[in-house]
Amino acid sequence: MNFLTRIPTFLHLLGFIAAQVFVSQAPSIQQDYERVKRDGSLTVDLHVTSDDIYYAEVNFGTPAQLFRVILDTGSDVNWVESTNSFADRQGSHGKYDASVSSSYTDLCYNFTIIYKIGRVFGYMGEETLQIGGAILENFQFGEAINVSFSIPLKLDGILGLSYDLYDTQGRETLLNAMISRNLIAKPVFALDYSRTGSRKGKIIFGKAAQESIPGSLVYETLAFNEWAINSTAIAVGERLLRFHEQVPVLMDTGSAYIHAPERLVEYIHSKIPRISLEPNGWYLVDCTAVDTFPHIRIYFKASSLRLTGRDYVVEVALFVPGYIIIR
Repeated sequence: MNFLTRIPTFLHLLGFIAAQVFVSQAPSIQQDYERVKRDGSLTVDLHVTSDDIYYAEVNFGTPAQLFRVILDTGSDVNWVESTNSFADRQGSHGKYDASVSSSYTDLCYNFTIIYKIGRVFGYMGEETLQIGGAILENFQFGEAINVSFSIPLKLDGILGLSYDLYDTQGRETLLNAMISRNLIAKPVFALDYSRTGSRKGKIIFGKAAQESIPGSLVYETLAFNEWAINSTAIAVGERLLRFHEQVPVLMDTGSAYIHAPERLVEYIHSKIPRISLEPNGWYLVDCTAVDTFPHIRIYFKASSLRLTGRDYVVEVALFVPGYIIIR
């Protein structure tokens, strides 16, 4: 067989184990909206791309314009690409057209957000957002006119789920918008990433109780004011590496990878047999030996996460049979 690999996110592997970590200060349409108000929670279905990126389908504007957006715990700005964008992108990207919406308001200022892979620039406005059966009027979002990186196929933008402490312009985050409009009863949310069957998922705003999610809950204290928890050690096979200081681990739903310091990644790869580094930065390994790869366990204060070789190696189609491991 031909294979390609990818190391999935911590949340992808944890499922709901880390659900209660996400405690925030942090919404047939009319029938769904009334149900949301009564129940005090909001469930939004998630879909997954071929690149293992989970996204939600939402509507902006009147009449509604459909977009597929990443719900990103690593950022706080909401944006979709504009029809005025400088980029001429291929694929099925949706672009927001303010000129055809009767509910759009121009806020008359710009926004810029910098990600690891590039930056996004555009104009801020207010619009009606429909998400998971809820309606948020006068919701603040950005029309992106300059995106310096390649947006994955099928995706049109990002809804930020992080704290609003990064924002110096008073922009309203998605979570704060749900709280201020009384759409959810409790300032919590939980994520469920399914890795079997249809491989879909869901995010539940306002509820993270045992009856609403599978498995058991583990409580961890947030590190700093981010969706991060402190790691105390990591084990690769039988070797335990204790950190001199606790290391914050960001639960980033905007990425399909596990990131780690370069020296640690090199150490992990050194323990994997018959591995070779390709010119493109990927690691090629023997696909028949994946079950012999060392287990990796990441330790937190109240819990730990165990990864087998099949957890951090993923199939893909290649010309050369094997696996590739993300650096």
